[in-house]
Amino acid sequence: MHKNLRQALVYLILLLIVLTAAIWFSINGIIRSEIQSQATAALGVKTTLADANLSILAGNLTLTGLTVDNLQGYADPHLLTMQSCGATVNLHSLLTKTVVVQLININGLHISMDQNGLSNNLLAEINHLKKQQRSVAPKSSAGGNQPS
Repeated sequence: MHKNLRQALVYLILLLIVLTAAIWFSINGIIRSEIQSQATAALGVKTTLADANLSILAGNLTLTGLTVDNLQGYADPHLLTMQSCGATVNLHSLLTKTVVVQLININGLHISMDQNGLSNNLLAEINHLKKQQRSVAPKSSAGGNQPS
């Protein structure tokens, strides 16, 4: 009985080690994929990210090769490109209500402003975001009471 329990415990520990290692080695890909999909959904235009590198023990996140496409009808294919962006946080602050960001470093940021008639791509993107925000805004309750 004790031998079977010990063997099951060893298998459980090995499984936890394997799962932790799998998450540890795939976390950067998960972060990259989520940033791409969430930014694309939020902005309404294709957003790509070449790489994400999370260093949990150092409290660093570095994003490399960010590209945000322009809306249709503008000459430049990209609204924004960025070579890299890094952020460092105070690790102890992650356990509190207030996260302390010690450093944000942005390199190679390029924002393209294209004119199209009386509008430009930046204004068009802002208007697009406002429309999206209104479409997902919570509806007021029937009694007219809204949370403050």
